[in-house]
Amino acid sequence: MLIGLALTALAQLHAADLVAVSPTVLSTEGGRTLLLTGDSNGGLLAGSAWAGASQPPSNMTLCCDYNGLSTAIGGDVKATMSSATNGSCPIPPFAATGAATIELYLSTTKDVCDGSDCHLGGSPRHCDHGLTGKPSIQVKSPSSILTFAPGRRPYVNETSGALVVRAAPVEDMEPWLPGSAGQVVVHVTATLALPGGPKQLFSAPQTVEPGQTAALPFALGDLPGTVDAIVTAVFKVTSSSSGAVLMVGNSSRLFQRFAPAASGPPGSVVQLDRHRRAILVDGDVFQGNGWYGECGAQPPCSSCAL
Repeated sequence: MLIGLALTALAQLHAADLVAVSPTVLSTEGGRTLLLTGDSNGGLLAGSAWAGASQPPSNMTLCCDYNGLSTAIGGDVKATMSSATNGSCPIPPFAATGAATIELYLSTTKDVCDGSDCHLGGSPRHCDHGLTGKPSIQVKSPSSILTFAPGRRPYVNETSGALVVRAAPVEDMEPWLPGSAGQVVVHVTATLALPGGPKQLFSAPQTVEPGQTAALPFALGDLPGTVDAIVTAVFKVTSSSSGAVLMVGNSSRLFQRFAPAASGPPGSVVQLDRHRRAILVDGDVFQGNGWYGECGAQPPCSSCAL
C-alpha cells in the first residue's frame, strides 16, 4: 500500500493536465489567441525538463498542435508562456468545422513548429506529446451564429409565412466578438433571390435575443405562385448599450413555394412544419399510429402486431 501511495505521489509531481482552454469555441477564420491553463504539479507539459520554469530551454520551442478535423491552415503554431502553468497559442484559420483537440509539444528545432520533431525535454516520445489530457475545442463558422429555416417546406396556398431562426448564446459568439462586447442583440434581414430581382421578406430588421428561437413572419401574397430560390438571412450583432455593430454575417437556405391543383387527391400536399415540428398533410397536422411487421412462422401470424 505504501509503495502504491509513493508511486501515485511521484506521478502527480511529474504529470500535468492541461485543465482548461478559453475560449472553447473557435472561429474557422482564426485570429485572436487560445488561452492555456495547466495544473500546478508540473506546468503545461508532463515530465518536461523545464517543468516549474516559466519558459522552455532556449534551444527548444513550445508548439501548439490543433487536430481532430481537417488540418488547420498554416499547421502547428508557436506557443507563448506567461508562467509555468499559463500560456497562449495563436489560433490559425481552419479548413473545416467540427470537434478538435489542442496538444502541446517541445520542438528541438528553435522557432520551428512543423510536427516532425516530437521531443519532450530531450527524450524522444510519440506525438501524444506527454499530455495527460487533450482539451476539446469546437471549430465553427461565423454563419453558426444564426441558424434558420423556412417555417414550412414547401409553402403552398398560405398568405403568410415565417422564418424560424435561432441566435447562438453569447458564449458561442465570443470568438467573433471583442472582449468588452457586453450584452448584445442580433438583428436579422432576409432577401429572396427571385428571377425578377431580390425581394426583402421583412419591412424592417427583426430582433432576436442571443440563445433564443423565434418565428419571424412575412407576407406571401406578393410572391409568385411558384418559387424555387435561395433565401439569405443577414445578421448584425450589435452592442445593447452603444448600438455599435460588432459583426455581420449571413446564411442561406432553399425556399420553395408552389400552388397545387385544387382538385388534387386527398393527401397529395405534404409539408414539413418547422415551427411546430410536425408534418402537415393537406394543411392538417399528421399523427401516424399503428404497428407494422411481417408475419412468419415465429411468432405465429395471430400474434403479429399489424
